[in-house]
Amino acid sequence: MGQKKWNGVNTSYGTGSNWDPVGVPQTGDDVIFDATSTQDCTLDVAPASLGSLDIQNAYGTGHFDANGEDVTVTGAVTFDNSTGTVSMGTSSIWTIGGSFDYLSVGTLVKGTSTVVMTGGTSETPVNLIGHFQKDLKNLTIALGATVTTPSAANQPQFDGVVLINGGLEIPTGEEFTLNTPGDLQLSSTGSITGGGTIFFNVGTKMTVCEGTFNPGSIQIQRPESIRAFDSVSPWQCDVLVTDSNSATNSPFLLKLSGTVDITGSLTVRAENVSSVLEITNSTNDPDFLIGGDVSLEGDGTVTWDKGTGTITLNGDAAQSVDFADQSVEAIIIASSDTVTFDGGWTATSFSAESGDFDPNGQTLETVGGFAIASGVNLLSSLADADLWDGVALTVGGSFAAQGNPGDDCNLQGDGGWTLDATAAGTVNNAAVSGCDADVGVDITARNSLDGTGNSSWIFQDSGGAGLLLGMI
Repeated sequence: MGQKKWNGVNTSYGTGSNWDPVGVPQTGDDVIFDATSTQDCTLDVAPASLGSLDIQNAYGTGHFDANGEDVTVTGAVTFDNSTGTVSMGTSSIWTIGGSFDYLSVGTLVKGTSTVVMTGGTSETPVNLIGHFQKDLKNLTIALGATVTTPSAANQPQFDGVVLINGGLEIPTGEEFTLNTPGDLQLSSTGSITGGGTIFFNVGTKMTVCEGTFNPGSIQIQRPESIRAFDSVSPWQCDVLVTDSNSATNSPFLLKLSGTVDITGSLTVRAENVSSVLEITNSTNDPDFLIGGDVSLEGDGTVTWDKGTGTITLNGDAAQSVDFADQSVEAIIIASSDTVTFDGGWTATSFSAESGDFDPNGQTLETVGGFAIASGVNLLSSLADADLWDGVALTVGGSFAAQGNPGDDCNLQGDGGWTLDATAAGTVNNAAVSGCDADVGVDITARNSLDGTGNSSWIFQDSGGAGLLLGMI
């Protein structure tokens, strides 16, 4: 089709004499706003169907107003009028087949409009280029489309529903931001990938996570109690929850729900000394799957409000976990490497099912049982004779540990450690040293190695003969 330049003497888009060459733009025309006329333009045809739309800087202070009408553009849309205004329209739907660049527009009036991006492939994505001070309302990336956020100083921001049915790529160093009350919805056909960051600002949420969720990282800033994340697919990234160095509106509450599957790290950081940041789990009782490090940190106060769910540590590599002496849900070790506790905790219960764990001299407590399954912390993989040194373990239920014949479970702490168990448990095929169990029930260990310094342990061979150490 042809090219049409705005040559308006009044504001009517639908008046043919306002265009050069004369005639209202037809389907497929490339429409340009430049110095030919800086008269404001109001869309008064329904719908406008264009090949491309280019509002150039030369349009000056001119104002393009979608006026609530729908706009369909098969190619690119560019708002480059740095001293002008674009009004996206009330309930207008902008369907864009090419790239969309609104970085340089002077004033962007979003209304309640929706941008639907339909173009691009994984090999040749179309661009979404925005500005951190100019947020749009709603965004849909259509099924089969692929959109990327490519350039420096490009921070597209939305504060409505962001529905991803296709692909959104956020390159390393780039950002995509949801502002209040934004809602990110990732459908089963959608994907969010790349090394960049998704920012969830105050009052935003993610109510659908069914597709591939693999950005470089997530940053959840100054969460409020209205926030809820329902996760089906894994969050394949690092997650940072922070008060963003702000003491206003404290305390900040993050409410999670469903199965929160984080393959990277989870960091909860209260940066301001006077702020309080709470992970509120007792409302929706989420289950956590965490593949990376865990840290509760900062100059302020971080509170973990535990629910009735579980925390499964399932990393493929070594994990460092610091719950900062908080009360947390039942902890399950299901890793392929070693989980090291760099802070104490009080857990509903503890179960080590695979991999290894290092108690690392911490003060640990369970309301219920503490169990180490066969194959965990075996001498063949974790032979440290000081593994349990300095540990103070209080078990509200029973204590159980199961090694393998010829490969004992490592319960060695030659420098000394304490075990206070409320109920009797079973220990089989273990190497035990330095353990004072005087406060709680006596611990019976069968087919196990009695090292030095044990107290209130009964070691029995397979025939049942036993000796109570520390009591004779």
